[in-house]
Amino acid sequence: MSRLREALTLLTLLVVGCSTTPTHYYTLVPITGGTTTADTPLIELPSVRVPVQLDQRSFVVRLGANEVAPVESRRWLAPLPDEIAAALRADVQRRLGDTASTAGAAALHYRIVVDVSRFDGWLGQRLDLVADWTVIESRADGSGPRRRWNCSTAVTQSLAAGYPALVSGAQQSVDQLAAPIAALIQSAVTSNAPLSCSSVAGNG
Repeated sequence: MSRLREALTLLTLLVVGCSTTPTHYYTLVPITGGTTTADTPLIELPSVRVPVQLDQRSFVVRLGANEVAPVESRRWLAPLPDEIAAALRADVQRRLGDTASTAGAAALHYRIVVDVSRFDGWLGQRLDLVADWTVIESRADGSGPRRRWNCSTAVTQSLAAGYPALVSGAQQSVDQLAAPIAALIQSAVTSNAPLSCSSVAGNG
């Protein structure tokens, strides 16, 4: 009887071991982030808001118009809002590299507020990113706001098959969101002329 129990225990362990799916971790943060110099404007992007159903570390993929599926074996290294914020911060800073030579840029402070309303991925098809974003300009010495812009951007990125392609598409989508934000800040640093969201190249 004891041998039978041992055999059943061993069989159970083998079945559990074979059925366990390894967990894969991914990040949206690029390998090379942005760099700053003494003449680079101060950029603040503390966090990003996302829909509550996406505020987790497990991937959530679209299966249809009203059906989604969490994928426990595929996870973000950090919660999705933190991943998007870190990647967006690095992408904006990288794109602002050209402002380093602008006189007085270091005296400016730009606070970026981002509200992502859609971050939907269909495996092997596309990823949709829709976000409202605000840039608030002030002096780095805290002397108060000077200008404020409220804008929105929509990105659709085609995807190849597989989860790595989904992550790559998500990285590209976040970088496309960074493009109009950085362009607006760059224009604001170099000019006091009135600016609008529609005047920023790449803004949706």
